[in-house]
Amino acid sequence: MTVVTICAAALAGIVAGLLTRPSPPSLLAAGALALVATWLARSQTLGRTLGLLACAAALGALRGSAPPFASVNALTAVSGALGPVRTAAQANIRAYLPEPQASLAAGVLLGGSGRLDASFKADLQRSGLGHLLAIDGFKQVVVAAAVGGLATHFVGPSLGLVPRLGAVVGYTLLSGAHPSAERAALMVTLAGLASLTGRIADPLTSLGIAVLLMAGWDPGVLMDLGLQLSLSATLGIVLLWPMLRRALRLYVLPRSLGEPIGLSLAVCMACLPVTLSVFDEVSLVSPLAHVLAMPLLPAVLLGGAGLAIAGSGPPVVASVAAWLTWLPTSVLVWVIHAFGGLPGAAVMTGRLSQPAAAVLALALLTWGIWHLPELRQLRLTWLSWRARHRPVLMPVACVGACLTATVALHLLRPDGQLHVEPLGLPRGQAVFIRGPTGATVLVVLGGASPTLLASRVAEHLAVWEHHLDSVVALDARAAAVLGPTLARYPSDRLVVASRIPLDVEVGGSQTVELGATDGQLVVVPLRSALTTSAARQGSAN
Repeated sequence: MTVVTICAAALAGIVAGLLTRPSPPSLLAAGALALVATWLARSQTLGRTLGLLACAAALGALRGSAPPFASVNALTAVSGALGPVRTAAQANIRAYLPEPQASLAAGVLLGGSGRLDASFKADLQRSGLGHLLAIDGFKQVVVAAAVGGLATHFVGPSLGLVPRLGAVVGYTLLSGAHPSAERAALMVTLAGLASLTGRIADPLTSLGIAVLLMAGWDPGVLMDLGLQLSLSATLGIVLLWPMLRRALRLYVLPRSLGEPIGLSLAVCMACLPVTLSVFDEVSLVSPLAHVLAMPLLPAVLLGGAGLAIAGSGPPVVASVAAWLTWLPTSVLVWVIHAFGGLPGAAVMTGRLSQPAAAVLALALLTWGIWHLPELRQLRLTWLSWRARHRPVLMPVACVGACLTATVALHLLRPDGQLHVEPLGLPRGQAVFIRGPTGATVLVVLGGASPTLLASRVAEHLAVWEHHLDSVVALDARAAAVLGPTLARYPSDRLVVASRIPLDVEVGGSQTVELGATDGQLVVVPLRSALTTSAARQGSAN
């Protein structure tokens, strides 16, 4: 637990260094003071621990404020050199399998979406199975187990570790050496080294050391979205899955049913801060989809690897490998379409702000850590104290809950003003209007980017909002780009203007006039004295 805590403090320091860029002398001074405090408190466990954590945070901030090492792209260069091998493997798979089975098998094996169409990608996201196209720890374990099993049979467990780790490293490089794959490879390597010394690998310790090694080499890797999702998912499996298993009594279900459901729930919960702040979509069918999808994944992975190799050999052998790969891949395609196409398979949300996402992540992390076995005695002490003071704590908790609810309602209540916010598109123009009663109106002029428009709208919606009250297209080009936005956030009223200026009701007896002057979108409030400065300007620029 001490190693995990020190790694966490160092990683927190690296993040602080990345965001604030403090001066090196001040950081070195802070680290020196922490070391002195550690030495002075060497006879006290708490003081020594706090001093070590302060020193780790100061050194982490020093590393975070410094540039990455000059050779930070070494792995990327080696992976790039393997590009022809990767391309040949993908070509062998596509030569023997139809679409979408070919791109799905290649994506499961080497990562990436290949030639999958937009509809299939949407079903992947809606079913919660989009991670199948990323290189994660599960695939690394499958590769290590397959190679390690053969190596152990021929050369024994000790020498068999060498080809097993070599296969993990080679697979990481061949798949592109993405940060999430590097994290998984480091964890598998640390687990293998622990088994060689006769120790049981602790996943939390391995995760902390692996991420700290990566961040020490290149601090900027902590900002990588793939690594953030991979880290969140792993923490969910380690910290939240045991709690959910007990709380939901999943242990009474057959293992083949309870584990996929519980693990999927744990991963979804742990990834919520990233999901809500980036993707604006939460799958509701993911736990059930994983029950059918996860047993197929090893067969698709190993079958794709076999076809990638056999495709360069005799056609008869390649055809046999293709059939063995086609069957599980086709079933997986059916699972993705079946769950992704269900009505209500996923819910679209607004975008969670970065501070709110950080608070949610910290709350989930604290909840998971609090239930670690190492803190059992502390939990028992807390339960005993709470039982003794229940007569006092109950009214205090009620008052606190009421105050919290009052503050939340006050913050969430519409402020009674008109807000007009330009969306800042490089092509076309759009404004997002929130009326005095909280009604939402999207106004578009010109041929904006459909995907970018939907993303900008998500940034202006609260996380619990999943529809728009009105959408107004001021010309035919604007109407043509509304598809992705309306698919994600259905509108109660769609208006395609036949002429401008146009008057639109935005709630609370407030009306605005929509027009264009010299090709610029203009919004003019017609009634209500309460407007924001943005509304008074009345322009989309």
